[in-house]
Amino acid sequence: MPREEQGRLVRYHLYIDDGGNGHLIPEGGPLPPEARRAPRWRTTTVIVEAAANTPEDQMQLALQSALAEWHRIEEARKRR
Repeated sequence: MPREEQGRLVRYHLYIDDGGNGHLIPEGGPLPPEARRAPRWRTTTVIVEAAANTPEDQMQLALQSALAEWHRIEEARKRR
């Protein structure tokens, strides 16, 4: 696999708002204003592997992967 197509590990903070929407912030990045105003937002750190040519594509792939993992964890938690 060409080097540029290989995924690389990226660390993000995933914020889930009250509506269940996910917001990814690159580690060390500033929080969005809505996260600062909404203390009930849940957060977790996710590490995802995303293969993309642009930062925007990488962010989109990372968000999809992180949200899928978050929902899987939440469903498992509900079943306990």
